[in-house]
Amino acid sequence: AGKTVKLLTHPDRNGFIYTLDRTNGDLFTVGKIDATMNEFKDVDFKTGQPIRDPEYATYMDHLAKDVCPSAMGYHDQAHDSYDPTKQLFYINANHICMD
Repeated sequence: AGKTVKLLTHPDRNGFIYTLDRTNGDLFTVGKIDATMNEFKDVDFKTGQPIRDPEYATYMDHLAKDVCPSAMGYHDQAHDSYDPTKQLFYINANHICMD
């Protein structure tokens, strides 16, 4: 009874999973890959850019500890899959933080 929307889902290194309208590229929804992700607070829906948390940002003369994800990111070039019968999305993720 709802409207069918053609979507594309992209798990990113930054720790967010972006779901886009694949017909026009508009951001449909975004969520964290893992609850430990703290380097970014949220995503700006207008630009699609992550919003950094200054406490966990890496810059000169600032000691950030327990930054998640690490420089490796949560997700890189591993293959993902979706099982439509179970309605589950499978991704390989790096659960690594850094000091």
